[in-house]
Amino acid sequence: MPSAGVLLDALRSRAVADVIPGSRGGVGGVVWTACASGSNGAPQCFIEGTGAFDALDTVRTGGPGVPSGMATLVRNVRHDLFRRFDRVDRWVSMRMARWGTVLLRFTLGIVFIWFGLLKPLGLSPAEPLVLATVAWMPLFGAQTWLAVIGWWEVAIGVTFLFPSTLRLAIALLFLQMVGAFMPLVILSDVTFQAGRVPFAPTMEGQYIVKNLVIIAAALAVGGTVRARPRSG
Repeated sequence: MPSAGVLLDALRSRAVADVIPGSRGGVGGVVWTACASGSNGAPQCFIEGTGAFDALDTVRTGGPGVPSGMATLVRNVRHDLFRRFDRVDRWVSMRMARWGTVLLRFTLGIVFIWFGLLKPLGLSPAEPLVLATVAWMPLFGAQTWLAVIGWWEVAIGVTFLFPSTLRLAIALLFLQMVGAFMPLVILSDVTFQAGRVPFAPTMEGQYIVKNLVIIAAALAVGGTVRARPRSG
């Protein structure tokens, strides 16, 4: 059994007619069996041997000892494989374009609802950071502000779930982001490593900086508010 083998099948090009069915040859340790008809009538060709991949360029360019049709055969195979890949790539790309923004909108909604609910329930790991950030704010105590922020995030999440409320979701999000980035300024000793401001955030700082990704995602979703609804 050869250590390397490549099956070149389903070749429908007339170029393979130049290769004598059943002929054999070799270049640099490569052995080919040229174009014997398969059970379905389609030509099937093999390139086998330990040097198969090393000699592929020799076969492709029609080097010494290569049958006249083999170089054309390999070029056709490469083209056929490219066309197959292009069809798959195009299909995947179209599905990503169709559903990517929808999934992004729903994931934003789920994350904001989930993490927002943790705050008024007293389950958020970000609670100490939030309490330290809002301790100076008037009107309410820190715990009340924590609950307000949590329910605000829930409102952001809910409004992201519906296309008709996307504008409101983005407005609420950007207002919330003002407060989300405040610890980088007023609690720099907590959000950055000592003596390494602003280049080396702590775990808390990284938690805040990642909101840049959320902002970018919101902008991508917001770009669809005037898009025409897709039919089907």
